[in-house]
Amino acid sequence: MNASAIADVVADLRRRFRLPVDPRRYGPVPLDAFFNEMTNPRLTHHTIPDLTRGKVIEHLRREGIPLVDGGDPNEELAGLIFTTGNAAWIYVSNDRNNPIGRQRFTAAHELGHAVLHRDDMPEQFLADTHQMLTDPDARLNPKEREANEFAAVLLMPEEICRAREAQLRREQGCCPRLVLAYRLAAELLVSREAMRYRLNKLGVGDE
Repeated sequence: MNASAIADVVADLRRRFRLPVDPRRYGPVPLDAFFNEMTNPRLTHHTIPDLTRGKVIEHLRREGIPLVDGGDPNEELAGLIFTTGNAAWIYVSNDRNNPIGRQRFTAAHELGHAVLHRDDMPEQFLADTHQMLTDPDARLNPKEREANEFAAVLLMPEEICRAREAQLRREQGCCPRLVLAYRLAAELLVSREAMRYRLNKLGVGDE
């Protein structure tokens, strides 16, 4: 799925859930509202310090889901989605080396898997390492690239980026991309690295 098609999917979600982009409103995208509106699959979202596959398996077993094998229990993860039937559990690491901006991107990435790949998950587990979510040049399979694009479009709406660019130009007569990235990262609660990458891809701001 290309970037344009993913943008259409996000736009459709916003319409269905009545969560439109309003450039006049300041603050982060209400990610929890998207989780709460999802019904296919029905989502449960958990944050766990120092997330590993083993901790996910333990949590799911406490939820009454018997699991035989979930992979290496010691593998450290940024996020993971587990699906079964019409339900999905999303896990995000909230250790102190994983700040809130990265946690939100990880959660949106896993939501992207639930929306885009619900009918195309060959396994019950889809796990994501820290590198997959922080290195835009990492060699990712198509599903991971699509989930990253979904998270970027959802959390960093193009309409907001362009509105803040226009505002900065009115205020300062120019719009250095780095300055805009710092402003938007603080407003939207995303990492500065992700924001710079998004602005560069959109061609918003001056080099």
